[in-house]
Amino acid sequence: MKPSRFRKRQASTSLPDGELRRYAFYGHLIDSLSGFDKLGGWAIPFRDESGEELILLRPVVVEKLQWKRSMCAEEWVYFRAHHQARQSDDA
Repeated sequence: MKPSRFRKRQASTSLPDGELRRYAFYGHLIDSLSGFDKLGGWAIPFRDESGEELILLRPVVVEKLQWKRSMCAEEWVYFRAHHQARQSDDA
């Protein structure tokens, strides 16, 4: 079975390794906690599809971390909404 067909059958999304290193991967965590300086950490250079260099500024902890909101509750709301939408599509 070809990988693209396998992914479709799994009904899940996957991200390439490069995407996991970008802010979008861990931004949800950073936004849910206070105590981070979002752009104060060391930078990582990347290259985009055209070869241009992009600099990703990383977060750094600057004070004691404290929850601003529940990530579990947000994930549950997201899951429930997508699960209900899929059930409607299957009906």
